[in-house]
Amino acid sequence: TARRHGKPASGARPRKSRMPRNQGPDAVRRVIRASSTKQTARRASSCATLPMDRGKEDRMRNVRGIMFDNDGTLVDTGQLILDSFRHATKTVLHRDFPDSRLMAKVGQPLTVQMWDFTEDQEVHDELLRAFREYNHAVHDQRVRAFPGVIEGLARLKRRGFALGVVSSKLHALCWRGLTITGAAQYLDFCVGADDFPEFKPKPGPILHGASLLGIPAGECAYAGDAPFDITAGNAAGCRTIACTWGVFPPERLQAEGPDFTVHSFEELVDLFD
Repeated sequence: TARRHGKPASGARPRKSRMPRNQGPDAVRRVIRASSTKQTARRASSCATLPMDRGKEDRMRNVRGIMFDNDGTLVDTGQLILDSFRHATKTVLHRDFPDSRLMAKVGQPLTVQMWDFTEDQEVHDELLRAFREYNHAVHDQRVRAFPGVIEGLARLKRRGFALGVVSSKLHALCWRGLTITGAAQYLDFCVGADDFPEFKPKPGPILHGASLLGIPAGECAYAGDAPFDITAGNAAGCRTIACTWGVFPPERLQAEGPDFTVHSFEELVDLFD
């Protein structure tokens, strides 16, 4: 199961996850089926009736937990990921690919992304090895938090929000980057790609994160920089926040229907004032 880190924030009663890993995705699917119709109706009603100046107050007033994507949202690793892809594809395939193709599925697990470049299992595995070898060798020197992230997380924590990360990155490296940048001290848990059998854009990992917080997904917000983040957060029933400082253009994020779009982490934090 995903590992907890630190203590739950005030107001979030600790309890066991309703979706432990050994139950597999079926347990998550039951939650999804139970909430899907209700959440779809809620979103349709919200979009149809709430004027823009009242949307923030009405849609955020019951939020008690906030979950974030990692890469491209909290931690600035976009160039590192691109350089790692370039190294892997050049080393293994001896080819150069457009940056847009290399970064097309950032936000999904790396093993999924590598199938875009080969149909051969051995080549796929060699691409993974080459990517990770390069990435891990320079990761600690190049990872950094986006402007305002550390201060913003501290503000949210002081206000009593429960905070966590749901990422498509492997848990250990994700948490390492968050620790190096100083973000980890404000987070209650991290769900990585190896912590849950489904991945974004499916809502399972986010529902699992909400269960670790002990807060219903409908009382959580999920923020991310990739279309897969918004799709997953919407399906989970969270309030969704599109972050435009990652690798995807704002129009790609808007197409997924986020509740809010923000252009800085400070603007994100201000949503919860």
